[in-house]
This record gives sequence, structure tokens and C-alpha cells, in this order.
Amino acid sequence: MNLIKLAKASCVSVLCIIISINSYAQPTANFTATPTSGCAPLLVNFTDQSTGNPTSWRWDLGNGTISQLQNASVVYFNPGQYSVKLKVLNAAGTDSIIRTQYINVYAKPTIEFSASAYAGCPPANISFTDLSTPGSGTNSSWNWDFGNGTSSNLQNPSIVYNNTGSYSITLLVTNSFGCTSALTKDTIIKITDKPVASFVNSSTANCGAPLTINFIDQSTGTGNLTYSWNFGDGTTSTDQNPSHTYLTTGSFSPKLIVYNQSGCSDTIIRTNSINIANNITMFTVNPTECANTPITITNSTTPNPINVFWDFGDGTTSTVSNPVKSYTTPGTYQIKMINNYGICMDSMTRTITVKAQPTAEFIASPLSSCYAPLTVHFTSSSANAVSYSWNFGDGGTSSLENPTHIYVRQGNFTVTLTTTAANGCTKTTTMSQYINIQLPVVSINELPQMGCAPFEWTFHHTVFGGDSIVSYHWNFGDGTTSNLQSPTHVFDSGVYNIVLVIVTSTGCTDTVTYVGGIKAGVRPHAAFIANPLNTCARYPVAFTDLSTPVTSITQWLWDFGDSTTSILQNPQHAYTDTGYFTIQLIAINNGCPDTLVVPDYIHIFPPIAKFKILFDCSERLKRTFIDSSIGA
Repeated sequence: MNLIKLAKASCVSVLCIIISINSYAQPTANFTATPTSGCAPLLVNFTDQSTGNPTSWRWDLGNGTISQLQNASVVYFNPGQYSVKLKVLNAAGTDSIIRTQYINVYAKPTIEFSASAYAGCPPANISFTDLSTPGSGTNSSWNWDFGNGTSSNLQNPSIVYNNTGSYSITLLVTNSFGCTSALTKDTIIKITDKPVASFVNSSTANCGAPLTINFIDQSTGTGNLTYSWNFGDGTTSTDQNPSHTYLTTGSFSPKLIVYNQSGCSDTIIRTNSINIANNITMFTVNPTECANTPITITNSTTPNPINVFWDFGDGTTSTVSNPVKSYTTPGTYQIKMINNYGICMDSMTRTITVKAQPTAEFIASPLSSCYAPLTVHFTSSSANAVSYSWNFGDGGTSSLENPTHIYVRQGNFTVTLTTTAANGCTKTTTMSQYINIQLPVVSINELPQMGCAPFEWTFHHTVFGGDSIVSYHWNFGDGTTSNLQSPTHVFDSGVYNIVLVIVTSTGCTDTVTYVGGIKAGVRPHAAFIANPLNTCARYPVAFTDLSTPVTSITQWLWDFGDSTTSILQNPQHAYTDTGYFTIQLIAINNGCPDTLVVPDYIHIFPPIAKFKILFDCSERLKRTFIDSSIGA
């Protein structure tokens, strides 16, 4: 019989709730997260995308974090997969969504490595072995820093140390999920007692063969040194200070290897330091160009010089092999190229005439309007121009100096003018979105607003399109108006529709009405009772609003102390946990609130039946049931 009464009461309650929320839409929970995967610690921002205008949110982020913000954020410190639940509520009811294993947090690699040797003399060839574990996934990339300015992306690289010193080794490993870790072992590689190879050579004009060069050893090192020379033309020597004659043309790279008594060596190569050739210094450029126009200079020198220096004859220079030059002043200029081939240098000069460029300048009137057609007069103020080419941005063109153009449709139009001088030089000027023809569209910013009466608010607006605004007319819905651009008004208790009318300089108007834009209320007195105060879990507790004055309250916000809420005036709530619960009611009159909090008001007795199910992918048909009941 009790069950029948309870069922009847539940049906009546459900019917009441359906009747009370008949004018509201059932919410649908939905959300996204950014990012949904990454390396620990991982900061994830959750964005509520629920529909149905929910008024409260409860996030269970899977790591013990609960949030009641609309858009939650959390840092996942431990690797693993996390399921996320969002529960939303409005006057029509609740909805929830669970994204299972939605957030994936990956572990970083653990770094370790070894070396084939930890000491030597230059050049010391040392191999490194990666001993790292990936944490999550597999190791996918390696970044070694060998402490001598070199690096490698191989898993097990080798490096040659050419200088003495103590070197720290750093290995950074990235796994297949993009997680990285690094390990530095300080000064574990020690390279000592190495000779330093060095030499100088005499230089004479080397633009022709044969050429005799004297090489002078300047190497340093301990003990007796021995020498191995390679002159770059197939001949060698073991003398300390040899003399060598080059018999053919070309670029040669002499090399010296110095050995000490321990067998350590050092090598120096002076790449292409000796050049013996019939050099061709050559470049081409158009003999006439227009001012303020990029001029391409083509360098056809063979072979490539060590460096090149350009003098453009107007006080500017360049060291680029194929420079692009622009002259600002008309005139005749000498362009000189100087090639440095090492010991020998060569140069070439050409003359270029730079012609004057016209200007392309204009104004237009009018520049804006609300309506089409619009007749616009264009006036050119260009200098040195003999012909004109207009593009009005709507498909129309003209070759007149001062054309008149009729725009027959609304839009934003870019105008381009290209002028041509008598010498053939041109100049183009483009004015982006220069002509604007469109109706104004006005909107009122930051509405709706609500609060306790007297409620003061300063209004702002935004206008898109049209020409300049010449008047404003605000209607505050309480019988008062204003012609100010951004007026401030004080509202008595009530709900007000806000209206703004604007007028432009050409007589265009636009009106915007914000229904219920301002709500001002008198502060109520929040009060309530509940029955029963002591009951078992899952049995409904009826909450009765006693707030006054009853007729002035427009909203109720209940917090039942177990992370659930309600916006009903007289809700019922069944608890799914045990203990004492603090109840809060916020009574609101058009945005003016009063809050009542009663600590430990409701007491819920155990037990609560709960269980969870575990499974193992390796045994697809097996399930393990785990009791997690409370107070059983």
C-alpha cells in the first residue's frame, strides 16, 4: 500500500513538474575539450556546448575534480585515460553526457645513455648508445647535444671531437605521443693533449699558372710533430715548411694534418684558398629603367668569386650576388661590380639611365552613402601623367583624368588608379574599400542587465555601415528618453524594453529594440522549510519556498548540498549519498537576490546500494562485479 501511495505521489509530482516546465525546453548536454590528448601534466579547457539554455552545470572531470562552472579547466598530472561527465539543468529538467576515456594523458620518456669512450684526444670519434624507455608509446625522435656546438637526431649517433676540453652531453627524447624528456650528464667526455694544425701561405697574383706558393707551418703541440701536406692538385709533402708550384688553373684547397707522438692529429683545410683561373667578370642590366621600380641585375661571373661588392653610383652599395636595385631620383648612374677571387680581384662597370616616374594621387566625393545609386566624382592630382586608367572596384573603368562614376549597388569598393608618363613609366595607387554604400545597422551592447532598484546603467551601442551618425534617440521604456550618444539612466523596479533610433547625415535610419533589456527589482526575503529533515537515501525530500513577498519573486536557485541544484519554486530532491547536507536558497526579484543558507539541515541515513563492473580485454566475456555500497 505504501508503494502504491508513493507511486501515486511520484506521478502527481512528475505531472506537476511537467506542468510547471511546460514553457521551457529540455536541455541537451554537450561539450568539447581542447586538447583531448597530450603529455602529463596536461591542461585541458572544457567548453560547454549544451542546448536548451541550461542554468547550472556539474562537471566530473575523471580525476577527482568536480566543477560547477559553465566552462571548466583542469590539469591532469598523472598519465592515463579519463572519462568526463557533464550534467546540465534548467527548469525543464536535466541531461547528462559521459565521454568515456575522452582525455588521454601520456607519460614522458625515461632518459639514459652510454658512450663508447669517455676520454680521448682530437679528433676523438665517440659513439653514443640510447638506453631510454618511452614511458608511453614508442620512442620516435632523439635530439643529442654533444656540448661542442654539434647535435644529432639519430638514436645511436657518433661524433668526432676536434678540440680539447670537458664536454657535457644532453639527450632529449620524444615518444610517439609527442612527450619529451631530457637528461644532461655534466663533463663526462674529456678530450685532452691534441695538436692544433695551422699554416699560412705566401700570395702573389694568382689569375694565371704556373704559380709557386710557400707554405709556412704555424702548428702548436707538445713533443715532436710530423706533417702531412696535400696541396689540392694531387701532390703531397711531409716537410714542415714546403714550397709548391701549381701548374694548372682552378681552385685548390691545401690541407695540413699534424701528428704528435701519441698519434693524435689535427687537420686544417683552407677551402678554395688558392685560385688560379682565367676569370670572367660579367653582369647585365637594362640600360634604361623607371624611378622607384625594382631593377634586376644578373651576375654571370665565372667562376663564383669569394665575395662581390656593388657600387650603384647613388651612394648605396650591396654584397648580394644578384641584387635588386630601385632608384628614387631620375638621372644617369654608373653601376660597378668588384669581384674578390682571393688574391686577385676584378671589376666591371655599366651605365644605366633612370627615367622619371609619374605620381598617382586622387580624391573622391562623396565617399559614403546609405543608398545606391551613388554618383561619385573622382579628381586626379597626379603629376607627370599623360594617361589614366581607373578601376572603380565594381567592374567599372575609365580613362578620363577626372571621371564621374555611378555605383548602382551597395557594397565596399576598392578604387585603383594607374598613371602613365610620356616616357612610358607607370605608377599605381590602390585605395582599399574607399567607397562605402550600405545601410547602417545598429545594436545595443551588453544587454540584458538586471539588478536591485534603483538600478543605474550606461548604454553603449555599435553601428556597422552607413555614413556618419547625426542623431540618437533612446527610449528607456519607463516614459523617459535621451538624445545622448551613450546615456546613463536610473531604473525603478520593473522590466523595461530599450529602444534606440539612429539617423545618419544622409537621412538613413535604423531602429533596434531590446525586449526586457533592463530588469530591476526590490530585494526579497529568502525563507524555506523542508520535509522530512531526516530520511533514507533515494527518498524524496520536499522543499517549500516561504520567501516574501511571494508575488515579486521571479527566480529561485536551490543548492541541495550534494552538487545538485534546482530552479523550481518548490522542488523535490532525492539524495544518493548519506550524511548531513547544507541547503541554500537564493530568491531573486528581477535580478535583485537574497540568500539563505541553513547548515546541516537535511540528514540522510544509509544504506546506498552501488556497484561497478570491471573487464579485461584479454578475456572478452569475463566481467568482475565490485560492491561499492555505502553503509550496508
